[in-house]
Amino acid sequence: MPISNGESSDHDSTAYDGGTSIPDKSVRGLASLAWEDWYGTPGNTGDVEKLRQRLAIDRHPDDCATAMHYVRLLGESSRRAIPELKQLMRHAEQKSLRMNAATVIAEIDPAESAIVLPVLLAGLADNDRGIWASATHGLGFLGTAAMSAIPQLKAMLEIDDEMTIVSAAGAIVRIAPSEHESVIPILVELLKESDSFYQGFVIDILAEIGPSAVAAVELLRQLSVSDETLTSQEASIAVGKVTGDWNSALDVGVRLFKSLQSTDEDNLPTDAFLDRLVAQGFWLSLGPHAVAGIPRLEAECGSASDYVRERIQETVEWIRSGKSEDEALSSIPGMPVILSIGGFA
Repeated sequence: MPISNGESSDHDSTAYDGGTSIPDKSVRGLASLAWEDWYGTPGNTGDVEKLRQRLAIDRHPDDCATAMHYVRLLGESSRRAIPELKQLMRHAEQKSLRMNAATVIAEIDPAESAIVLPVLLAGLADNDRGIWASATHGLGFLGTAAMSAIPQLKAMLEIDDEMTIVSAAGAIVRIAPSEHESVIPILVELLKESDSFYQGFVIDILAEIGPSAVAAVELLRQLSVSDETLTSQEASIAVGKVTGDWNSALDVGVRLFKSLQSTDEDNLPTDAFLDRLVAQGFWLSLGPHAVAGIPRLEAECGSASDYVRERIQETVEWIRSGKSEDEALSSIPGMPVILSIGGFA
């Protein structure tokens, strides 16, 4: 999840946000569809080349920052942009762009750790908290290659700043599995702060830890029945990853379909359209665990409106065929229109 709350900050606007900034009503995978509206079919050589042009050192910083955001989503072909990213990392005037570039390189090719690690380690010592967040995120992508950062990251856990603590904890979890036990109590305490902007990030980190995070299960179960849609989805998935019990997630998925409203404007960026994306995207995000929920979905068809029944039947077909979330949702008519909601178009 991105570490960005949309508020003004004390760092450069081009600072890396750890991923995407999507409205709560969007779904996982929407980001990887968003840039498609800008450049066309994902992964085409032409798309990579257009992004490489936007990464040129003499381009406007905002152009570079936006291109870096999208190049992350190109999969294997994103590596073609590494030469441009290295140029930005070494020579960009803005400190945040240099850190952005190092972080994106770490994400798309962790084998470049020898080149980016010194830049990311230097970022931990920076006075700009936005640079800290970028550096910790990049270090996490490097995994065990960033073990030398663990002492600094542990020290960051003692800083009285929630964003810093969550960023450091996430990096530690990805770099050093042996250190999971040291961060779980901290994460559990943060999870108790129901008004915390970073609660979703904490849930995601606990999900990544998996079975070792059993101390958080009771709180996660409570959050899985939250009225806040995104929180309930994330918490229910975390329960599944920690305990192996996916019933909470299936419960959430059924509730999402029950909350759908019929609409005659299914191809427009309305709340109904977004709710449809949330419901269908959530089921697809469960992967093979969704199969166990098919009987429950089919049982809902009897009392559902024609519109909701069609959406359920469509989702069941996708689950059975093993379609990915991105593959399935990108086939929905009107999907390009909705991308403008997130500011991607």
